[in-house]
Amino acid sequence: MTKDQKIIRAKVGLLELAKQLGNVSQACKMMGYSRESFYRFKELYETGGELALQELTRRKPLLANRTPPEVKAIILELTLEYPAYGQTRIANEMRKLGNSV
Repeated sequence: MTKDQKIIRAKVGLLELAKQLGNVSQACKMMGYSRESFYRFKELYETGGELALQELTRRKPLLANRTPPEVKAIILELTLEYPAYGQTRIANEMRKLGNSV
């Protein structure tokens, strides 16, 4: 049994337990899920069946306003060379070198 199948089985088990007990709060407490998660699982199950209960990937978002690696390298060089400089002074030194932060 794969990891995804185990996750799906646990979620379906929660839905079935709640149906058997007739009490969502008690089923969630027994299975270790929040009621909010239960209702999210229930909605997914009703719309897409068991396959909709697969774990969604939670990748880190790629931010458009990230600092380029070259600029990071220059900042690191300056901070190692001048450890007493703060962020404002480093930014000013970067401007003097022709780089903006």
